[in-house]
Amino acid sequence: MEDRSRRPDYQEWRLHASQAPGLDALWMHGVGVTARPHRMPPHWQISLGVERKRDRHGALASVHVLAIGPVENSYVYAPQAGTELIALRVEPERATDVLGLHPREHRNLISQLAPSSLVDPIRRLAEADAAPHLVGGALLNALRPRLHEIATARHAAHLAASWLRESEGQMRVDSLAVRLGVAERTLRRQFVDTLGVSPKMYAGMVRLNALLHAADGQDDPDWADLAVRFGFADQAHMVRSVAQMIGLTPSRLHRERRGVAEIFNTPPGSLG
Repeated sequence: MEDRSRRPDYQEWRLHASQAPGLDALWMHGVGVTARPHRMPPHWQISLGVERKRDRHGALASVHVLAIGPVENSYVYAPQAGTELIALRVEPERATDVLGLHPREHRNLISQLAPSSLVDPIRRLAEADAAPHLVGGALLNALRPRLHEIATARHAAHLAASWLRESEGQMRVDSLAVRLGVAERTLRRQFVDTLGVSPKMYAGMVRLNALLHAADGQDDPDWADLAVRFGFADQAHMVRSVAQMIGLTPSRLHRERRGVAEIFNTPPGSLG
């Protein structure tokens, strides 16, 4: 697994396709430290996760197994003190087969999952106050068999989504259609049916998150260079695109994500 941690209250490990086809990452928020409010950028993935809340003495107060849906509109996540999340992100084209959840029906939602053969073992382990890495392992072990069962069932929408991620959202829809040997209209229809969003909108979210991750790794990002790298016409185009999707300029958002700016001092929709 590739460690992509950038903040003290958040850890993320990318999963390679050979380990778990169809899973994007294992992530944890607020484990062992106080979780800070942070702005959620738009993305189109579902996570299967465990939420544990502790009282002021550190005792376990509640446990829930959650489906954490795609984020269509950016918002500030401000958890209660003592809240920790441990979750696995599932690629959107696999969510229906693996979780029985269609991304479109769970956008902007965090839902408690009912008892089931999938949920119950995970909940019992979390309620026993197992270490976070054991809870993460249980999530992975619960989903891995399902993923391997459907790993070969790939059609145009699955391949298109995978290629868009590989290109960091920069492949054009017409290029995808040519590569797949299908009409653009057919590809768009299959993509929306499977993922619940158009390939163009999905590509925009993928590109945005790839840009933010790249900027997170730099103290003083070279925005002009990043604009070229991620296929924007110029830096001004990048600034407008990010501001339209999140409500902040890239530089203001970068300061906020690095903890330099106080998030609640940022007015909604401010362009920084």
